[in-house]
Amino acid sequence: MVWTIGAMLTIALTYVIASRLFRGKGDPTHVGPAWLIPGVATLDIAVAGGTMPMAWAPELNLFAVAVGTVMALVFFTMIFARLVHHDPLPAGMVPSLIILIAPFEVGFLAYINVTQHVDMFAALLFYFGLFLFVVLAAKVFRRSVPFAASWWAISFPMAALSNAALKYAHHSDTGVLRVLAAVILALLTMAIAVLFVRTLHRLFTHRLLVADGALPFNATSSPLCPGFCWPVPACWKLPSPLA
Repeated sequence: MVWTIGAMLTIALTYVIASRLFRGKGDPTHVGPAWLIPGVATLDIAVAGGTMPMAWAPELNLFAVAVGTVMALVFFTMIFARLVHHDPLPAGMVPSLIILIAPFEVGFLAYINVTQHVDMFAALLFYFGLFLFVVLAAKVFRRSVPFAASWWAISFPMAALSNAALKYAHHSDTGVLRVLAAVILALLTMAIAVLFVRTLHRLFTHRLLVADGALPFNATSSPLCPGFCWPVPACWKLPSPLA
């Protein structure tokens, strides 16, 4: 029941996104890696539903793979063109570049769930996603990229890569791929731990939604809930009515 409701809602979201695209007059500079999420989410239907017992589930999985694959390819092409032909992404959006590996790694997981085997096409998806991760990691994991809440964008693509690496290593049963899968899993674990610790630190210092180097925030008492502090820029602080 949960999977069915989630699948219907995801397909509805993808429908809305596709419909909006056909309105035209879109600004290419507004395209970003996060645009891939509807297509990847549709692929996730097959990732989670590969073993569903309902008689109609295989057809829904095929539908999800078809829609998710084409949507992901269309958005990937648009994003790639934007990155090549327009200004670089703002520093706060740079971590979202890792989302570009998601269509290939989630596509790998969806494909092997539907076909129930790992073949050459699945291997091609996995290896290209791995190659893209290596390329993009050199651009994302740099000291010049400020930490912000947007860094959580690296979590689910890296989790998909780790999952795909473990499944592919299990299929190939070679030592090199087992070591590679272990390394990717270790990197994912460290990344999540660092994100968790730094996010908590930002939360408790009232800087969760402020990137490094941005306008400093000051803790101010909420007018709706006295005693509760929330972060607001200094220029937003209102004069005290008792002053």
